Amino acid sequence: MINIESLTRHYQMGPTTVKAIDGIDLSVGQGEFVSIIGPSGSGKTTLMNIIGCLDSPTAGQYSLAGEEVAGLSRNHLAEIRNQYIGFVFQSFNLLPRVTAVENVELPLIYAGIPARERRKRALEILKKVELDGREFHIPNPNKSEPKRSKRKSITIDSADKAIGRISF
Repeated sequence: MINIESLTRHYQMGPTTVKAIDGIDLSVGQGEFVSIIGPSGSGKTTLMNIIGCLDSPTAGQYSLAGEEVAGLSRNHLAEIRNQYIGFVFQSFNLLPRVTAVENVELPLIYAGIPARERRKRALEILKKVELDGREFHIPNPNKSEPKRSKRKSITIDSADKAIGRISF
């Protein structure tokens, strides 16, 4: 599913070249789970941005689902992100002005799922993570609700998976 060979990403900071990624190889098969860990500044975010088609490598090859990513148009990259890639962020990135069910529906909107089907799937997913009864709750960014916010984040990821995306 993911194949990376001799991948590098270098940035120029004035006269200094920063080697954020310097020649890595990685292969992840369909259905595999991978954790990318390392100290601050080790290139984790840079690698995730490249895998997520948000940035391009300086050199090396990256193919996703058998398709070489380099040189693809912005529109094609957006299609790839919509069909194959889901992001789980460290912070929950919930939209604070919409309900839990509307937050879960977002990836389904981008996937072009009709409104009735979208609502049905979102409600099913909320029930799976024991948030039924809280469907119309609006997240409060000033109030700490780590368990519920974490479940909502997982729920959004579940919505991504429900439409066939892989999550990193």
